[in-house]
Amino acid sequence: RNYPKLREQQQYVEDHVEETYMASIMDVGSRFDIHPKVKEPIGERLALLALDEIYGIGQKYCHAPRISKVEREGQDITVFFDFAEGGLTVNGNAGSLFCVTQNGENVEAACKVQGNKVLLQCHGLKEGKATISFAYQPFLVMNLFNKGGLPARPAAPQEI
Repeated sequence: RNYPKLREQQQYVEDHVEETYMASIMDVGSRFDIHPKVKEPIGERLALLALDEIYGIGQKYCHAPRISKVEREGQDITVFFDFAEGGLTVNGNAGSLFCVTQNGENVEAACKVQGNKVLLQCHGLKEGKATISFAYQPFLVMNLFNKGGLPARPAAPQEI
């Protein structure tokens, strides 16, 4: 079950097919079934997208937070999110959602949420190429949300 790759392909379709929208359901899924049993939050999120994108009835929070940019300066990584007006909220430790690797080894990262970005301090990160991904796992409980309560979308590994 390669759910991360499936999510990546779904994201690709949304990005490349006009008038296609996707709701994040990373907080209501099931470990063993890609189809969540709890349907109400999914319907509400899809309705918010339809009201805003199809009917033009502005909804401040209809899109889930999504990584827009990643910057690295030495051992510090800043991850910026779109659709995070008013800032991000976290229930617990958002650092567990990020995976930073270098030369095939995981690099420990301390995490701090600040407005619409997440700051990662990776004390073991050395000069040279590294990779970061966000919630790129078959199953997890998402704990990073925008002020509208929408869970952040996962992001495939990218070089930093």
